[in-house]
Amino acid sequence: MSLSRTTAGVAAARALGLAAAVGFSVYAAQRFGGDRATDLAFNALILPNALMVVMATLLPPVFVSVFASVERAQGRPAARAFGRSALIVTAAATLALSGVGALLAPWIAGAVGSGYSPGDLEVMTRYLRWAFLLLFVTGVASVMKGLLNGAGSLLLPSLDTMAMNLAALAVLAWGA
Repeated sequence: MSLSRTTAGVAAARALGLAAAVGFSVYAAQRFGGDRATDLAFNALILPNALMVVMATLLPPVFVSVFASVERAQGRPAARAFGRSALIVTAAATLALSGVGALLAPWIAGAVGSGYSPGDLEVMTRYLRWAFLLLFVTGVASVMKGLLNGAGSLLLPSLDTMAMNLAALAVLAWGA
């Protein structure tokens, strides 16, 4: 694929990601409005979102460089084996992190929303449990992005923003 077509494809994928982010914001505003429910939802997203940003920022470059190093030193089959192992380890670790977050959700809700009523804290706990599930999706997607970039694929990994916003919309629509 030519450089201009690749650039156009990546730009289009990023535009779709922006559209999905706007869609998420519009849906969240329509669903929750500007009341207490909005405060509960967005306060519940603070910690999981911060962890997702760290994972999405740090994991792909690490896996690009390691994948490329393994491929240069040991060949494509070894790089693919590394990729499979990295996905399994990341999936297990982020699933465990999501589980710990879900188990600690009542305590986290109490710490974040210390001024809320017990009923509000129950709602925030439910939101937190669903939000922590996104850590699993983000971790696996971040590793996949790094592995695909390391293998020379640029278009598919650039759809990550759109995919994450669509996953967040799904959690918001069905879980919250």
